[in-house]
Amino acid sequence: MATGSMLILVLPPAIGAFLFSMALFGLGASLLASAPAALVADVSPARGGRVVAVFQMSADLGAIAGPLIAGWLTDVASFQVAFAVSAAVLGASLLSALAMRPDKRAATRPTA
Repeated sequence: MATGSMLILVLPPAIGAFLFSMALFGLGASLLASAPAALVADVSPARGGRVVAVFQMSADLGAIAGPLIAGWLTDVASFQVAFAVSAAVLGASLLSALAMRPDKRAATRPTA
């Protein structure tokens, strides 16, 4: 959803497309809030806090650097280029998530 909403913003500016894109991005962002950190905790071998902390710090770095880079891209190119690069980053994460293999250990764990 988040990737698709960014791709809508690459289109020529229109108020209806913008409003639809922002609503769609809001839904997508709500799904991106806690699930990635939980996934990192689940796949880390020690299931410890250090791996999740590094993940959260890298997310914080992206939250700071992303708007700065997008603003720079807007200054040197256009809003559409900045949104296209943002969509490419989200698309790369989507492809990475789709390429993940299921955890075979989960199928062998006893359930309560």
